[in-house]
Amino acid sequence: EDPKQTNAGEYTNNITGTAVVRDAEGNDVTSEFAVHTENGVLSYLIYNDHAVLESYEGTDAALELPDEVENVPVTEISRYPFDEDGSLTRLKLPAGLETIEFSPYNQRSNVTVTLDSSNPNFTVQDGMLLSKDGKKLVAVFGVTNGTLIIPDTVETVGERAAAQLSDLKTVRFSQNLHTIDDGAFAGTGISTLSLPTSLRTLGSYAFEGCPIQSVTLPEGLETIGSRAFNRYGVQKDESQSKPGTLTIPASVREIGWSAFAGLNIDKFTVAVGNPFFLAEGGFLVRTGDQALAAVAPGLTGSVAVPEGVFSIPYGTISHCDGITELTLPDSLVTLSDSMPWTLQRLVVGKGLAEWSELGYLSSNVEVVISADNPNVEVLDGQVVHRGAGQTNALKRTAHT
Repeated sequence: EDPKQTNAGEYTNNITGTAVVRDAEGNDVTSEFAVHTENGVLSYLIYNDHAVLESYEGTDAALELPDEVENVPVTEISRYPFDEDGSLTRLKLPAGLETIEFSPYNQRSNVTVTLDSSNPNFTVQDGMLLSKDGKKLVAVFGVTNGTLIIPDTVETVGERAAAQLSDLKTVRFSQNLHTIDDGAFAGTGISTLSLPTSLRTLGSYAFEGCPIQSVTLPEGLETIGSRAFNRYGVQKDESQSKPGTLTIPASVREIGWSAFAGLNIDKFTVAVGNPFFLAEGGFLVRTGDQALAAVAPGLTGSVAVPEGVFSIPYGTISHCDGITELTLPDSLVTLSDSMPWTLQRLVVGKGLAEWSELGYLSSNVEVVISADNPNVEVLDGQVVHRGAGQTNALKRTAHT
């Protein structure tokens, strides 16, 4: 079919498309459609009553997203369509936008975003896309001088709202903020944090991949998601200062796995009045089931898990790459995490009966098992079920 051309100031979009996807009744997704820009292509899914922007490929410096495609309004932008090379500097959103799935832009540079003020769902303010009532920060498209100032109207920072915005170094949080959603600031350049006392929920991966060494958790915080402060993607700084102490507030009820894996700490303390956790040196234990909740990543050398710990869940100790010798207590029954890659010697107490990860131990790790353990033993260089004489090994032999 003939191209349809739209012009808006200096923006030019040539719209061409052919129906290529239909269901049996001709409903729901009726077609895929391409909007050709000056230097790229916008790809849409067309439904009976709306269109969804699925992806963009190109090098345009300025984009004006069409308000309509194939005579239906563009109401949704899917996950990360603008994963581009940094050339995009200006973006006009569709006037009828209703939904953005996560952050629409895998940020690599600052982008100036505009949106028709008549939009009933969102508003743009200082490089941020906010819900119309200002209570949710949906996406961050750019920062000034590395700083993001979140308005005090904001109560929630949405999933991946500022993720991968490497220019972001510091954040001034809303004093009414109660939720930082999953991955909200993952992969940014934030190195220091001052979290507000209003904060109640810190989502999984919230600050994963950020060069944060220490943090003060505010009283009132209740939930800390898995890998909230994980170091993934950030090389460990060997010149960093002496490890510090992390205090768990009395209000904290839930901590996910590997929540503090990126922090430079070697000790936990628990505030008076917290009935859910107790601390012993670099170990944080859940009081309800006596499971390890966290191990301080700054622990080094020879380390012993406290007596009384019943289980070591997945993602608890494997990140502690300074531990060379680990002693497991007689009370430990279940081990579900792998061991640090730096481990040289493992001492197993008499209670261990269940495991899932010890099969991945290096053959160079010396394993010593209590003679009183009725469940496992060392046999021909492998750790196996005691008396079984079978191949359910905990430790692989060396490959030659």
